Amino acid sequence: MDRPRISIPPDLGDYVVEGISLILLLLVVYLAGQHWPQLPPRIPVHLNGAGVVDQWESRNTIWIIPGISLLIYGGFSVLQRYPHTYNYLKPITRENAYESYRLAIKLMRFLKMACLLLFLIIQYLIIKLAIEVKPSISLLPVGLGLLFLLGGIGWYAWKSYRV
Repeated sequence: MDRPRISIPPDLGDYVVEGISLILLLLVVYLAGQHWPQLPPRIPVHLNGAGVVDQWESRNTIWIIPGISLLIYGGFSVLQRYPHTYNYLKPITRENAYESYRLAIKLMRFLKMACLLLFLIIQYLIIKLAIEVKPSISLLPVGLGLLFLLGGIGWYAWKSYRV
């Protein structure tokens, strides 16, 4: 059975999440550009589970996170236009299509925002470690960012079962 194609207009909350996502993307790029002159030739690019740097690379790698962030932003922005192609927890019918699509689009917007927040946190920690030349750092902000991401996915699963 073909799924209905329905236009889902964004609400105020959607515009807020989109605005936050764009700001996060710009901050990731800004951090890299602003701190580029201060970065040493080699910067930390990987931490072990204890937050200790275990891999260093050229400072040019600071641009990888902004590049991936741009791909995430663009990819999710395109993907949220095609909710009829997603996989759902329940079969899509004409009766539940609007609400199912609305929730799924909200999830895509949230995932975009949460991923960009995580990348901003990681970018900040890498720059902080590189400039302050510290051997380790607390990974609590990354853990909180992951908890935020997983909480949003849990919210979606709970809401979609109620549709």
